[in-house]
Formats: sequence, C-alpha cells, structure tokens
Amino acid sequence: APAAKGLVSRVAERVCGGGDKLRATLQIKQHAFGLLDWIASESLLVGKQPKTVAAAALMLAFDELVRARAPVMGDVEPPTLHGVCDELATTPATVQQAIDAIKAPRDAFVRAGL
Repeated sequence: APAAKGLVSRVAERVCGGGDKLRATLQIKQHAFGLLDWIASESLLVGKQPKTVAAAALMLAFDELVRARAPVMGDVEPPTLHGVCDELATTPATVQQAIDAIKAPRDAFVRAGL
C-alpha cells in the first residue's frame, strides 16, 4: 500500500486541481488512503500493480464522497477514469476491472456502517 499511497498523493493534486480545491483534494486523498488500507486488509487486488490499485482507490474515493454528499465536494470537477489512467500510465480497462473487483465488497462494507 505505501507505493499506491504515494501515487494517490501525487495524482489527486493533478486531477482535482489545487487552489480553492485544496480541501477537496485533501479529503479525496484521505478517503483514498482509507480505501487503500481497507483493500489491503481485505486482501483484495493482491498482485495488482500499485498504479492500478491507486487509480481504482482514487475513482472510488471520489464516487463515495460525492454519494455521501460531502460539502467540500460541491464545486470539484470529477476526475475522469481516462485522466487518472493517463497520469498513472495505466489502462482504463485494467483499472475498471480493479474497481469492479472491489465495488461489491466495498458497498457491502459501507452499507454495514463499518
């Protein structure tokens, strides 16, 4: 997870923009870090490249924050899968597979309120 966390840090700032979006970027990074810890604790995406895991965590973090209606997310442009993948030099299909692999267990985890 440390390699993926470093990638999340770097890419979140690029895809979310800085300035007034700094708080949103920090929130996305913190949420993505939590997701990375959860992915590791659940032994999901084992053997996947850190850049794939980082991209999946970023996309899911943004999605979860928007669904939770986090106020800080109000004016932030959503990162695109292609934009995140370009930043990380990975392919959207690979990242989408990773997202699909963690989405159902993650949704169950969130619904359970854990």
